[in-house]
Amino acid sequence: MDKLMIEGLRLFAYHGVNAEEKQWGQQFLLDITANLDAAAARQSDDLADTVSYAAVLKTARAAFTAESYDLLERAAQVVGDAILAAYPSIAAVTVQLRKPDAPIAAEFAAVGVEIVCARTQNTPAATRRGELCSPADTRQPRGDEPLPPHPSPLKPHQAVIGLGANLGDTQAALDAALAALALLPQTQLLRTSSFYRTAPVECAEPQPDYLNAVALLETTLSPHALLGALLGIEAAHDRARPYVHAPRTLDLDLLIYEGVTLNTPELTVPHPRMADRAFVLVPLAELFPAGDALGFQMTDVRGQKADLQGNAE
Repeated sequence: MDKLMIEGLRLFAYHGVNAEEKQWGQQFLLDITANLDAAAARQSDDLADTVSYAAVLKTARAAFTAESYDLLERAAQVVGDAILAAYPSIAAVTVQLRKPDAPIAAEFAAVGVEIVCARTQNTPAATRRGELCSPADTRQPRGDEPLPPHPSPLKPHQAVIGLGANLGDTQAALDAALAALALLPQTQLLRTSSFYRTAPVECAEPQPDYLNAVALLETTLSPHALLGALLGIEAAHDRARPYVHAPRTLDLDLLIYEGVTLNTPELTVPHPRMADRAFVLVPLAELFPAGDALGFQMTDVRGQKADLQGNAE
């Protein structure tokens, strides 16, 4: 059996069991493999003798973004059913659906499911695909038609990220982290503070000093999606967590997300301890000299500079 493949289709949608996933939405990745007989097309070189992968892409996109589902299994099934309904020559379709920014406090590339939909006698015929095409349109979609627009993602919000490191070349680590933040999708790096050399806090054993800074972003990533991106950058710098307050090659914290207060097992914003930490407040005051950091009110931090070793670097 021949195969039609679409790999890495990136779509924005509102699937998930958490209320935040329904509200904010997130990116998903789809891999679609359709089984069909392409013998005629191999001989004729005529698109009419096969199924256009561009048309399948549009069908999958329309089905996946039309509604919101709790489970990835259901969202993948809807895509598979829609493809079988629209293209009678496809005998079966495998849909792999991945969630790269799942709200889980762990380092991972993606979580997801893979399902297989096979044609049966009860599979709806192509003439019942009115939910995917206009009601009067019973022809197979063409691959050269424009794709419908993406559903609107989250509007831009500003967010403050705390950066720190006390192992290895700390300045190189912070420089690389800032460069990585600037390259995040749907994100712009607006401003960064100076770098501050600070003594470790709450550590049972002696550790090297930290280098700290804060950065201001504008992003349409949800808070949990942004957290997932930060964990990924940390992982790229071999961040390890052998015990609480262990030394760090790189530490990235989501301190503030504009207009959002969260308290979940994976994420709390504003960061619950930043009001007590000079290594956050002093660089934060650089970015927000009036004292209002996206709704977080800072008191006079001049006295807290004594807690920092040395001046801004």
